[in-house]
Amino acid sequence: MRKQLPSWRSFTLVELLVVIAIIGILIALLLPAVQAAREAARRTQCSNNVKQILLAIHNIHDARKVLPPLAAPCADPNPSWTDNKKACYTPVSSSYGEHIYTMFHFLLPFIEQQPIYDRISPTGYAGGVYHMVVPTYLCPVDPSIREGKNLTAHGGAKYWAAGCYGGNNYVFGDPPKRVTYGAATLPGSVPDGTSNTIFLAEMYGTCGNDPDGNIDSSNVWGSLWADANSIWRPGFNLGPTKSQYKSGSQVADYPPSPMFQVAPHYIKTCDASRPQAAHPGGMHVGLGDGSVRFLSGTMNEQIWARLADPRDGQPVGEY
Repeated sequence: MRKQLPSWRSFTLVELLVVIAIIGILIALLLPAVQAAREAARRTQCSNNVKQILLAIHNIHDARKVLPPLAAPCADPNPSWTDNKKACYTPVSSSYGEHIYTMFHFLLPFIEQQPIYDRISPTGYAGGVYHMVVPTYLCPVDPSIREGKNLTAHGGAKYWAAGCYGGNNYVFGDPPKRVTYGAATLPGSVPDGTSNTIFLAEMYGTCGNDPDGNIDSSNVWGSLWADANSIWRPGFNLGPTKSQYKSGSQVADYPPSPMFQVAPHYIKTCDASRPQAAHPGGMHVGLGDGSVRFLSGTMNEQIWARLADPRDGQPVGEY
């Protein structure tokens, strides 16, 4: 006698819909956790970048006995707008000699980027390496860059590599002289203490305040690691005057540092004179003692200003 095979009952439509609903609920519960994990990983990477740059700053100080200058007067080795063909260079007598660089040029050998450093030319525009993307200088959550470069065609910036971290002009510049190339030493130039002074902060690679959202507007600037030209400098505390954004020449001594921005729209509401970050709730900063802190966007503005000033003599307090 042939053995009868067992019969199988198929799913009803209702049962199938229930299963699909359960799967949908599980996915809905899982997605926020996945997104949170990804954000945590990106935030950790960003923090690690700040740490590497801070260590490079200390290492170059150990080697040269002076901190690097924030930026030269400008980046053009042969400016056509003046009879002075050396207008963009720092003085020969300045701490790092005659150059048209930013502090981030000098840090390259100390973040394992010696090949890029070796290609720098004092007669090349911005040293001739402005198009070269440096991963350590990029924050993975910055919405304003693509493939490591600025997004606006204004000034040809889309061909330049972005810099998502900016130096504090109150540390690396010389505000009393209204120039952006200082000769700071540690700890002497930071009387408030390196643990109470911000050296680095996050900045958008592309940053503008064009209400219409025109990416190529003349109101869209940014932060370019190799650019010493004022509106593109990778730095802050350089002056808020619109016509002279980030020039440094408009800063009278050490005015209170403007509060940083948290997740502004990078074209419509971004203030290029301030630091900004896209992390939910706050921003990474690097302190002079080599530590990295995540500051809340709701912190007291006075505390921020005290942290940004290396010599105000004011107690910082809790933050």
